[in-house]
Amino acid sequence: MAEEPGPKPGHFLPQGDQPASTSTYRRPPVPAYGDPSEPLAPPTRPLLTGSRLGPPPPGDRAAAAFKARYHPDPIAFEPRKRSKALIAAVVGGALVLIAGGAVAATMVLS
Repeated sequence: MAEEPGPKPGHFLPQGDQPASTSTYRRPPVPAYGDPSEPLAPPTRPLLTGSRLGPPPPGDRAAAAFKARYHPDPIAFEPRKRSKALIAAVVGGALVLIAGGAVAATMVLS
């Protein structure tokens, strides 16, 4: 099995089994884009309006509908006014129930 023909090391190189000589290879020259002493300016990009990357244009109906649906204005909190008499009646009723339960328990146990 070791004697079967197959690809040899370096078979994908241009000269078959022999590696390409590195002395003939030269890097392509780098083009000069300006004086190296000039500072590089940041690239200018157009303002993306109406896309997913930028703010919506003013008066956009879709943006207004989205805001109304998912970011509605909060409802104003107004505390309810409860009557003092109603609160006193609820507390008194609770005390009567507790006292009645205590009386019933003492009658059952004795």
